[in-house]
Amino acid sequence: MPTAFTNAKIFTGETFEEGKALLTDMGIITEIVEVDSIPGGYAITDLGGYNLAPAFIDLQIYGGNGRMFSDNPDHETLDSTYQYSKSGGASHFMITLATNSIETFLKGIDAVRSYWQQGGQGLLGLHLEGPYINLLKKGAHLEEYIKKPELDELKMLMDKGGDVIKMITVAPEVCSEEIVNYLLQNVAVVSAGHTNATYKQAQAGFGRGITAATHLFNAMTGLQHREPGVVGAIFNDSNVMSSIVCDGIHVDFAAVRIAKKIMAERLFYITDAVAESKVGSYQHIFKNDRYT
Repeated sequence: MPTAFTNAKIFTGETFEEGKALLTDMGIITEIVEVDSIPGGYAITDLGGYNLAPAFIDLQIYGGNGRMFSDNPDHETLDSTYQYSKSGGASHFMITLATNSIETFLKGIDAVRSYWQQGGQGLLGLHLEGPYINLLKKGAHLEEYIKKPELDELKMLMDKGGDVIKMITVAPEVCSEEIVNYLLQNVAVVSAGHTNATYKQAQAGFGRGITAATHLFNAMTGLQHREPGVVGAIFNDSNVMSSIVCDGIHVDFAAVRIAKKIMAERLFYITDAVAESKVGSYQHIFKNDRYT
């Protein structure tokens, strides 16, 4: 039923609106109108003077509330991650698997599909962060699973999970033009990350149609005056967006501010969040204010 939300301070993303109503239909925001202009047939929900703002969307998160998806690729982990995301103001999330075995990826694909079939909420799909990345920029990724992409393997993954895999992070310099074209045709978001590409190599990847980058500054070649690197290529291409981990640890806040001034709306935040795990391939221990 169409719903009108009233008695709230509505944040549009740019301004606050007061004394107005936000109209929705089938869960989609349709309009903001004066309260006395609410059409007939709308259910009225009084928000009691609270703020009303768009929820966040997290495109890179590995688990939540004590469960890591790579350790437990199941409905319980996905629901735990959804509840964790909601507690921080994110209504939707992209569950992420870092470089791992193909077997783990296939289990993740099945788990996401099952979660949807059982009515699970908030999950946009699966983000594969690897395994087609550059060993020199592996970061915390597992070296034994890093590989160059082969078309047959990619086709198998798409056959098994083309409806589930919505984002993939690759190092463009390890991908042939054929591989990049195949990914662009079959995955909603192809992102450059964990890459040792030069500025020209990154430019070439973006020129082929890659329009995103994964966690700006981290695990990529930096901006130097004689070799602008991947960071320079991102800054200099108005069609490329990038995520960034804005926690003051992955990236200094001053660097975040500089990137924001350059990229404006092309820069978006991710949590890159993990959960404490003492078992499995990716172990994370919470110490002081961070996971190690």
